[in-house]
Amino acid sequence: MGLFGQSASEKEDVSIINRLLGILENLIKCKPRVHLVLTTNLNTKSKFQIMSVSLAANQKVAAQFGLVDQVTNASVTGSFSNQSGTSDNTAVATVSVDSNGNLIVTAVAAGTCNVTGSALAAYTDSTGAAQSVQLTTQPIPVTVTAVVTADQVNLVLTFGNPTAQ
Repeated sequence: MGLFGQSASEKEDVSIINRLLGILENLIKCKPRVHLVLTTNLNTKSKFQIMSVSLAANQKVAAQFGLVDQVTNASVTGSFSNQSGTSDNTAVATVSVDSNGNLIVTAVAAGTCNVTGSALAAYTDSTGAAQSVQLTTQPIPVTVTAVVTADQVNLVLTFGNPTAQ
């Protein structure tokens, strides 16, 4: 995969693989499976699956829900409702859902915990059948560090390179 997404030949390969998977699924009559994941956008064109979170105790982070095919790891288009989230240690971090359906992890105090997200996912599988399934993400480890504050500060001047007068 290129830096800015899939090349045309990679997209064609994925399309062929998806068609073949659909044929196999029809032959063996199994339903395709998807994973619910949390993602973040680094720019307007790239989404990345969140594997872990590191925050200072005065920070929070937002994540979007996403679906990934369990066989191909390809992104699956879907919509979400009934979103929720949990933390296994609310003394370290809490979890909420904002008005846009994003999962918000808010750091509370230094320590570690695991967060999970849950949502009712609606999507169309590779056989063309509409699916509506309640899914939960795998636990995502969260590390919260203490906020470092300075007791005393000094004003510092930094000079550039000398130039001719």
